[in-house]
Amino acid sequence: MVTDAPLVTGTGNYLDGYAVDAMAGPLFAMSRNLEAADRYFTPTLVNPPIVVGDSANATIPITDYDPNISFTTRDGRTITAQERADLLFSRTWVRGNEEALTAAYAGFSSQRGSTDGGLDGRATWACGQALEYFGGHDFSSSSEQTKVNLGVFAGNHSAEVTSIATADGNPNRQYGYSTANDYAHDAESKRKALKHVVASIADSDDAVSAAGQGIANYTHRAAHAEAAEDLPTDGSTPTPEQVPQAQTGMSSAYTNGRSAAAWVDEVADLANERTNTRRDKERALAGAAFALVGAIPKPAAAAVSAVGSTGLSLWEAASNDTVTDLQVDATAYNASITEVAVQHGLVDESYFPDATNPQSWYNPQTKTITITDDTQKEQFQQWWASYRDDIGLSADLMTVSQTAADPPGHRPARRLLTQPPTPAACPHELDQPHHGRQRQHPPHRRHHPDP
Repeated sequence: MVTDAPLVTGTGNYLDGYAVDAMAGPLFAMSRNLEAADRYFTPTLVNPPIVVGDSANATIPITDYDPNISFTTRDGRTITAQERADLLFSRTWVRGNEEALTAAYAGFSSQRGSTDGGLDGRATWACGQALEYFGGHDFSSSSEQTKVNLGVFAGNHSAEVTSIATADGNPNRQYGYSTANDYAHDAESKRKALKHVVASIADSDDAVSAAGQGIANYTHRAAHAEAAEDLPTDGSTPTPEQVPQAQTGMSSAYTNGRSAAAWVDEVADLANERTNTRRDKERALAGAAFALVGAIPKPAAAAVSAVGSTGLSLWEAASNDTVTDLQVDATAYNASITEVAVQHGLVDESYFPDATNPQSWYNPQTKTITITDDTQKEQFQQWWASYRDDIGLSADLMTVSQTAADPPGHRPARRLLTQPPTPAACPHELDQPHHGRQRQHPPHRRHHPDP
């Protein structure tokens, strides 16, 4: 008996629910076992150096991965990572087996931005190879799960999507949060590839939402890094001068994150218009808002070894129905902004719930905010309405809050391309090496090139 997937020649046949392609099983396993994915896609014999900083923090800096170093397999063959990738993508990938391929790379893409710079570099190189292939592959007959996989994969390319959406060649120059660069592919080829991937998933609400959730993951990490960049490293109280600087950096991260999610929505909407499939619902923006409040369920460690993922794990992506049921809208940005600010000592904590006045959305010990149900949402909204003007948020961050309050589904057509331009940094090549952080002011860059 054959599954609903069409019969194909070569590597994609399904028989009694199992793929004849011998690679399908291992690739599916890699989507759950990221260590195995790392060893398969980017084998290495070199351990990256560990650097101990002035504060005694041990870090592993970003290390460019060399895919042309030969290694010997267990069966005695000699091969390089580049040769292995070339062989993998020379196979026939169709509906019957591409779900496994996209799942493996979606899983491994969650390691981009890892605090282990060597792992970050390896994941970035491997995903660059996959993006080149995905950017030219026909996914018109793909399964829904394949498209969700691609949505997660695209969301974990948030640095590149942010660059495209804000016309800034390299957000890492602005953010204190640095990620590895894929030097093997130029900025324009990556823009075209990502645009193709997003257009390919346009008819899947869950896939577009997943892309937004991945962008939110990156945005939240960037906001934390921006806040920390201007603050004392010894944990002392920030000075009155440092607080607004840190909040300005946070504002930039959130504004750019919304622009990135909006770019995904616009590319998807344009693709649907061409195919007479209407999906004008800001699905990526809604997914981003959902992810920002910590509503994404964590996978069970016993079942999935991806719990240490830095980016969005394939098994963390929530369905679009789950996102829309909670309807977090602007609450998400308000909650995320508040959480980052309080964790870095940038707001007045005396207004927050504590042991004598507990509320389910806030943990005073960890200073974390979580909104996963209507009760937590309503409690937070009431607190926000009462104290948002008193806790000490900057005008920039309040502007982000007001922008997020624009309800989904009510934007004018082509909004991204018709907003009045404001001064923006000159575009730079995405692959330009990082030469130190150059924060741009004002942070609200709203120039949007053709997607």
